[in-house]
Amino acid sequence: MLGLTSTRPARSDLLDLQNNSTVVTQITNTGAALFKNSTNSTTAFQIQTATGGNLLTADASNQQIIIGVSGSSTPVGLSIPGTGTADASTPDSVANSITGDIDLIAKIQPNDWSPAIADTIISKYASTTTQYSYNFSLATAGKLNLGLSNSGTAATTATSSVATGYVNGTAHWVRVTWQASTGTVQFFTGEDGINWTQLGTNQTISNVTVPSIFDSTANVNIGAAATANNTNVFNGTIYRAKLYSGFSSSGGTLENDFNPADAASLSSTSWTSSEYDR
Repeated sequence: MLGLTSTRPARSDLLDLQNNSTVVTQITNTGAALFKNSTNSTTAFQIQTATGGNLLTADASNQQIIIGVSGSSTPVGLSIPGTGTADASTPDSVANSITGDIDLIAKIQPNDWSPAIADTIISKYASTTTQYSYNFSLATAGKLNLGLSNSGTAATTATSSVATGYVNGTAHWVRVTWQASTGTVQFFTGEDGINWTQLGTNQTISNVTVPSIFDSTANVNIGAAATANNTNVFNGTIYRAKLYSGFSSSGGTLENDFNPADAASLSSTSWTSSEYDR
């Protein structure tokens, strides 16, 4: 049983419900409302009909809103078979041509968390041309890898010092950041796309070798490196991919947000960012 208390703090909120001194429900005197679960769930907030049908469900575990009585709480994902030309892409733009601090985030469910050949997660990399910018992948032995190029051709890479350790076929969030001023690369894992645990120790892609990321004309691809016949094709499902200029944890700009739930149809292979289209 939750130890809920109703308080009227000095700022005179209309309602303030707390669980062990942590606010779970709040309505301010201006009408702004906050509902915060103690733990994430697929039914964090619901609006129902008189007969109990769901009109709206906030799924905090998968960061999605489901509308409609028949809505499914199963997250929508891009399923990729690991071969062929399967992937999703968005054209080159000013927004996704990140040249400095970069933060790449994805929720992935690989069939094998220790693939024999690296699985591409997010890539701005046309490998048959001199158009290499950045490439985030699940490397062999279950480690995460980041590749950056300053020239468009030669790439410098960094690999996490330890493997994720996840069970094959399970879904988790992964993240990598590169700080241009120091060359520091950090890999992270998480369960909600918000709270992160660093994976291993700091790595380096030297800011002498790569003073800035090459501004290529390549598409951004989710799940493959772009070639005539895509290489390093992801084997599994990708549920979300986000590209930040700067760092998501400290005011960075979300430049592109790949969310399969936004797809116009189940056969869509291209996308417009959920939050930015610049």
